[in-house]
Amino acid sequence: MFTIISIGKKPYRIQPEYNLAAAVSSSGSDGYEQLIAQEIILAVLKEEGLIPDDVTIEMPSQNLERAKIPESIKTYEGIYDSILGLMKIEFTEDSLILTWIDVKNERSQEYIYNTDGEFVSTNGDYIGLSSSIEGVRGVTALKFTGDKYIVVQTYENLPGLSGTATAMPVAEKLEVSLVSDADEEAWKSRNPKEYLLVNEKYTSFAYVHSAIAKILSDDRAHGYVGMGIYRGRGAFIKSAKIVDKDTALGFQDTPTMSGRDTNNLYITNENGVQYLNINNFRYIDATAAKKF
Repeated sequence: MFTIISIGKKPYRIQPEYNLAAAVSSSGSDGYEQLIAQEIILAVLKEEGLIPDDVTIEMPSQNLERAKIPESIKTYEGIYDSILGLMKIEFTEDSLILTWIDVKNERSQEYIYNTDGEFVSTNGDYIGLSSSIEGVRGVTALKFTGDKYIVVQTYENLPGLSGTATAMPVAEKLEVSLVSDADEEAWKSRNPKEYLLVNEKYTSFAYVHSAIAKILSDDRAHGYVGMGIYRGRGAFIKSAKIVDKDTALGFQDTPTMSGRDTNNLYITNENGVQYLNINNFRYIDATAAKKF
């Protein structure tokens, strides 16, 4: 058996027991690339006679029969941090309401509690997003592990291609913060001030990818602050735990990719100008930037 590799930073598929891997790189959707890589592996496995020619990947049916939520599960109510930002979890008698905390575009999703003991999306949408591929048909379920993480299980099926199945932790519950009111108010005073990147070489791609940063705060997430990096029409938002009036540290330890890209935030003042330092990036208060 051999290995198929396409060089690139895009998603790939691995079949370790057959020493087989496939990766596809393009400018399109990651979802398409994952499915194409999967199709390559399936084609090779069929050609080698390792799986039947008529093998298919069936998407599970979705149980939408409502059930009453046990009181023990309702203890998971609270504020969570994820790779997509902060979200609030609330419960009704038979459903979970997930509300994304965003100062510009607050939005909610409903997941009903079914007789299988799962919270399932009524329309198949992935947590925080519509289905990742246009025209896809999906099933999404949420589960809680221990007292800290939310795990999402999602199945997607695109006509003409096979399906995908994913299960991974996506969010962790915020711990109670003992930060002082004065320190929190200092961070709130910077919301939603803009900061401009200043320490990269003029040819750096960072000026396209990470040129503007904002501090985001919300009373529902006491002791925590959001950091938004704005790129084009979208934004990357990550949370940090307030330590003092000028320091907030990344705290996420969610397993898999959901806990990546933590950021430490430091505010400094030099010659009357405020700077926001995010890891190796240095941003200046936009109101103090020189105009050309």
